[in-house]
Amino acid sequence: MTPPLPSLTTFELLGWVLVGLLVAVVAVGYVAVGLSVRGKREDRRIEAVEDSIRTELLDRLGRDEPAWGTWLDGLSRRERDVLETQTDQYLRLLTGSDRDRLHDLATRLDAGQRIEQPLATGDRIDRLGALSWLALLDHEVDVDRLVEHCSDDPAERAAVGRVLYEHREAIDGAASIGTRLLTSAGTTLPMYGTDTLFRLNQTDPTPLLTTCASQRGDWTVDLLAQALETLTYCDPAGGDAPIEWVLDCLDCESPAVREAALGVVGTYGWRAELREGVDVERAVNDPVPSVRRAAYREFSAWNDETVQVLVGAAATETDDRARLLLARELSGRLREVTERLPPGIAACLDWAEAEEAAKAR
Repeated sequence: MTPPLPSLTTFELLGWVLVGLLVAVVAVGYVAVGLSVRGKREDRRIEAVEDSIRTELLDRLGRDEPAWGTWLDGLSRRERDVLETQTDQYLRLLTGSDRDRLHDLATRLDAGQRIEQPLATGDRIDRLGALSWLALLDHEVDVDRLVEHCSDDPAERAAVGRVLYEHREAIDGAASIGTRLLTSAGTTLPMYGTDTLFRLNQTDPTPLLTTCASQRGDWTVDLLAQALETLTYCDPAGGDAPIEWVLDCLDCESPAVREAALGVVGTYGWRAELREGVDVERAVNDPVPSVRRAAYREFSAWNDETVQVLVGAAATETDDRARLLLARELSGRLREVTERLPPGIAACLDWAEAEEAAKAR
């Protein structure tokens, strides 16, 4: 028969529990210290590898013949990973012959083929990383594959657009494909997406003009304003590009859209069908000051009849910034009718003329 276990008092039991906790804390402390020491050693090893690879990479970039193949054959897996990361970094910084040599190195690292794999199997972070690499590499791009796997997220669409921009010389219709993809959701673009939209259309905004003409009805007013503002910074498109739709935007309930549309009107004022369809008086009497300022800015270089409308509007303008803009743009014409202008405009004229005199010194 097994003898009964001796009973423990409450204080004895609590003592054993405290001893157990103390042992556990000490053990955890030793493990944490060990991991910390191991981590620091690993960090030092990685830093040494990074420094070594960076030194060799920059040295070979300075040679007439980098001899990438010979160097790569002697690298470990870790060293190749570090080299790939540094190649990515320097591709974003360097230009000219150095960048061309880095493209050759990236090809030898098989970066393009390996980077495409996450497009179909990776998560969002993996796909964005892959797209970032593809924008840098001279690697053949499968447009259909990009659109299939990377069109559901705004950041991914912007990244695909940048890939299309960087490979525009090798891809037929890259600007049109990228423009449609960026605006396909009909919602506001992130900053990177807006920049990419501009780059795709900078020298010929026909793709953006065409997309706006056919798709703007499905967009939010914020996206429409972004598209219109982008058009004001692009070079003018040829005479065949659709432009009449901008007139509808001048009647939009959104002041941001009306203001941006006036910027496009200023850029394409040489197109008769646009110029003749603009209601100048309505624009300069808009209830929103920023829209009136845009109208004054864009119409001040038009014909005498239009300028006369602006001179008439000056008599009732209440916004100080708009008055100063009028004074700067139309000082000569406004001086002719000073007696009919409110004191605020006269003060702005004095300021504008003094400003011009200071510049002329």
